[in-house]
Amino acid sequence: MTDVLSAEKLDGIRSDVTDSMAMFTKDFISTFQNLRIKAMMEEKGDSGEPEDDHQLLSRPHTDTTDDSPLFTGGLVKRGQVRKNWKDRFFVVRADHVIEYYESESKFKSGGSPKGTINLSGYTIVSDPNARKKHEKDELAKMFGGSGTDDYSKYDPFTIECYHRVKRRWLLKCDSEEQFKQWVNICELCARNVRSGALNDPLKKQAFEKASLKLKSHLSVPEMFGTEVDILTGMITESTWNSRVGGDSAFKNIPGPAAMKTKAATKGYETVYKIVEGIVTASWKTTLVAVEQSESKIEAGFSSLKNSACEVESKTSDKIKTTIAPVVDPITEKAVNPLATNLAKYLIKETEEPITSVEPVLEVKTEEYTRERASGKEATLCNIKRDENSMNGSNGSFQRLEAILTAANLLDIVPNGVMSVFDKAKQVIDKLQFADFVIEVREGTFENTERAAYTYEATLDESTGGDLTQATDKREQVFAQVKEKYRHDSVMDRNLAVVNFIVRLLNMIGGDYIREKCSSLVAPLDSLIPDPLKEFITIEGILDSVISSCFENAASKAVEAASKK
Repeated sequence: MTDVLSAEKLDGIRSDVTDSMAMFTKDFISTFQNLRIKAMMEEKGDSGEPEDDHQLLSRPHTDTTDDSPLFTGGLVKRGQVRKNWKDRFFVVRADHVIEYYESESKFKSGGSPKGTINLSGYTIVSDPNARKKHEKDELAKMFGGSGTDDYSKYDPFTIECYHRVKRRWLLKCDSEEQFKQWVNICELCARNVRSGALNDPLKKQAFEKASLKLKSHLSVPEMFGTEVDILTGMITESTWNSRVGGDSAFKNIPGPAAMKTKAATKGYETVYKIVEGIVTASWKTTLVAVEQSESKIEAGFSSLKNSACEVESKTSDKIKTTIAPVVDPITEKAVNPLATNLAKYLIKETEEPITSVEPVLEVKTEEYTRERASGKEATLCNIKRDENSMNGSNGSFQRLEAILTAANLLDIVPNGVMSVFDKAKQVIDKLQFADFVIEVREGTFENTERAAYTYEATLDESTGGDLTQATDKREQVFAQVKEKYRHDSVMDRNLAVVNFIVRLLNMIGGDYIREKCSSLVAPLDSLIPDPLKEFITIEGILDSVISSCFENAASKAVEAASKK
């Protein structure tokens, strides 16, 4: 390993990581500044909370609902040292960190957990035998020896929470239904665990945009987790392959295949730790810098806001006119056709999953009505966490994820897209659909919860509190709630589709269009008065114009697809 990871190469790795973080930090702070200034320019004196077009009601928060776990259940966990399997009771906290207890009674009596699981940066594997077989076969190709015809170490319904450097978690379920549910739960925790440093929505949006740009630059798969885990994962993946040469760089070291495999594993851990250390330190500095940037904007921009709005609007219009000869043909040949085909495909494939909960609502509201009409206390709270009731809907979303593959997506990409954006296939091949499926699924389940509460509130209102009339009013109330559920679920699904399309267009064509247009708009810098140049840049306005182009294409495509 000494030759593969020499001191000179390790210094080169450190230099690459530092350069990547410098590029990311510049993009992150610049993007945040643009978003913050744009938000300030759009602020109105009498504006309160943003308008919410949802028709369903949200259940009022209480101490009970705020503190209650998201999910609980008994699973069998493999130990780290002795590798033995033991029954444990698992609790998913509100921040999506998982605690596990010796037993359910230990949890309910207020006992301390045996441990916690933070899945930030992890991949959730539903077939660990297949993953392990693939790993062994790939290593055999690289380092010699034979692969394995079969690998069946792990029992059915075993979930693997995999990370190449961190501890690997193995959880065993007792049924297919429980297995499907906990695969979804673990994926949700891996993506939503709230142990990151950003709480401000604009900073989160800026991070997403800057990390997406870094991902495109490094040509790596999408990562999930905290900010540090996302950046560490992306930069490690790129550095390991481009600077080191990947695992195959160890094939010529002396020794048998097992020794080469061990050296590659140790080498990857070394690179990961180097990257993690630099990223962690750089991210701390970046957080300080973005806070200073925000303070500077708030202190210096307020008095310039009115003139800035006028300058930004005129400059934006001028940029649109200037780049139209370049952007319009690209939009017509590639952007609009791709957005149209994607919208049709995703709207069609998500229709069945978002309607799959309607039978659940019908059954549950009918049960609730009977209980209330008989004078019993009842509630539809936490219907989305009812494993048995939501099993069919979970199955619908699993089928959706199985359908949404890079191969199927490439089949619907118009030929013109490939001729304009040469990196389109490369981006799509590495595309991950799980995050999109989770966004639609969680939006659907949240609307199910809101529909349940809306039914409770509407039934109570329609009967004037006399719930002996509940049975007579049920059909009318349910029809109203179902219509509102459809409205909200379609609206949220459409927004998820628009976001997915915009994200893909940015990854495929954002840099390409930016490079084509940068030199064209550079002379327009003179349109920005010197006092405003600290806050408004031609590059920032160009990025906004390009983003608007993608957003318009996606919104129009989704609107058209939804009407069919």
